[in-house]
Amino acid sequence: MDFTLLVFEYIYLISFFGSIFLGETVIVSVSTLAVLYSFNIFLVFTLCFLGVYLADFCWFLIGENKLIYKIKCLKKYLSARRIPSFIKSNFIKRPIFFMSLIKMVYGIRILSIIYLGHSGIKKSDFLRWNIIPTIIGILPIFIIGTLIGGGFKEFAGYFDTTRKIVGVLLLAIIIAVLLNKVIQKIWSNHQKKYL
Repeated sequence: MDFTLLVFEYIYLISFFGSIFLGETVIVSVSTLAVLYSFNIFLVFTLCFLGVYLADFCWFLIGENKLIYKIKCLKKYLSARRIPSFIKSNFIKRPIFFMSLIKMVYGIRILSIIYLGHSGIKKSDFLRWNIIPTIIGILPIFIIGTLIGGGFKEFAGYFDTTRKIVGVLLLAIIIAVLLNKVIQKIWSNHQKKYL
């Protein structure tokens, strides 16, 4: 069987499982294919989101597990008390900002999530505060893939002028900032209520 046909037949499974194990590489690839070959782009994005979200939760569970102390290369990092307490305190103060930051800085996401699991953060708090940062983390990668697939010229053809494109981007940024402020306010009220 031709490899290309296999990919096309199982594009949705590849979106989910590939984003769990390979992350950004698969997200760019499947978003490009979704645009080029008219797959359901919203389903592909949702499956990629669920895959990354599940992968983050698995890393969190690994951090919670006491067997993690047996791994020699992680033992020295986990025994340093300042790093997990720094991560935990910043997660508690500004969870969405902190989770977004660790998803954007290449190379610290997995270790930081392991630290969160190690530091005793509740699973429910981690799952709740990881939703928006996961979307924020994969959305630019997904957009890059769709632009590669459709080409920027075709994307710009949906808008009359460059001014409208810039306006849409600014509106998206403003909405994201306002949403972040509202969620931070809700979180601070929640903390004041229970702490």
